[in-house]
Amino acid sequence: DEDNTFISRWGGELDIHKYNVKMLTKLGTDRGVTIEYKKNLTGFEGTIDYSTYYTRCMPQGYDGLFLDEKYVDSENININHPIIKVIEFPDIKVKQNDDSDGYATEEEAKQALRKAVKELYKQGADIPAANYEVNFIELSSTEEYKNYSILESIWLGDTVTVKHDNFNIKSRCVHYSFDPIVKRYNSISLGEASTGIIEQNNQVKDEINKVIDSTKSEFETALD
Repeated sequence: DEDNTFISRWGGELDIHKYNVKMLTKLGTDRGVTIEYKKNLTGFEGTIDYSTYYTRCMPQGYDGLFLDEKYVDSENININHPIIKVIEFPDIKVKQNDDSDGYATEEEAKQALRKAVKELYKQGADIPAANYEVNFIELSSTEEYKNYSILESIWLGDTVTVKHDNFNIKSRCVHYSFDPIVKRYNSISLGEASTGIIEQNNQVKDEINKVIDSTKSEFETALD
């Protein structure tokens, strides 16, 4: 089942070449490739999701613990148009009575909230998610092709930096189409690997089962 697999236990990504199968911590590498996305460029299409990121965070700790200044801003914030989101950190709290965990003072807990938000920003929470489709056949007929031909030297899992809407977005090569006769890429996809419908259904089923088990346990406890 989904909870008893190599990836769910230890993580990693599969690298498959014919009959050779490797389990790597992460596919590919960052070769320092940087390109700039331009709208209406034949053979290069990009979609960006602005709903998944934020540049101004209001962290909330246990039992309604908030910062005095309320927010922690990202370095990428547009001060005239901040994207605000409340993030809960229930594990960050101040010790009360006989608590074995928690911070000794409220100020220490607040400092932990600030640090937690900065760590989220470091992981890319302040950068929107984006996906790009590069069609080399169509792109090769344009004058800008030379600026994007460097993408033909990347491999599956490699990281590419795309300059898009004043953001430097890190995107990975998640799919490619290769012509073995002429030995060249037809197209590549940069961004996040799409989840299949079967995997999506399994995830939904697992979440439903967890809710059922939790409800059953709570009911039995109340009945006792």
